[in-house]
Amino acid sequence: MIYGFEEYERWLESLLSAAAEAWNTVERRPSNQRGTPEVATAEAVGKAFARNVDIIIRRFKHEGFREEREWRAVRIFDPGDGEPGELFFRESSLGVVPYVTVALGPAEGGVHPITGAMVGPSQDMDASLYGLERLLRHKGFGVTPRPSDIPYRRT
Repeated sequence: MIYGFEEYERWLESLLSAAAEAWNTVERRPSNQRGTPEVATAEAVGKAFARNVDIIIRRFKHEGFREEREWRAVRIFDPGDGEPGELFFRESSLGVVPYVTVALGPAEGGVHPITGAMVGPSQDMDASLYGLERLLRHKGFGVTPRPSDIPYRRT
């Protein structure tokens, strides 16, 4: 995760630098060795840049959430690839949200990948804690979730 503006700025500078380097590498090749017209090359560099921006945006969180040490798995689908069979949708306060399911079984040696859980700001913290605790127990994770100190923001 990326917490706070300074950290976000460093990631963005790194991304822009990598995009410029990729573009310069393409531009230094003689046109007869590029294998594709310049327009297709520009589109490929643009798509790679957009994909990386998309990944970074999903990793950016407010500094107040640093203590939670959250991690996220991000999977980007290209619209031109068609819809993946395992793509599902759910309703949220933000509208329709696409998602995929991920199996979280024990890793090699029987160690579970989840070692702690924190419930973020919630309208009903007790219900959220209870629900997550039941889910974790049901899935075989010996983890007791704890509440976040960050207050719930009512809109």
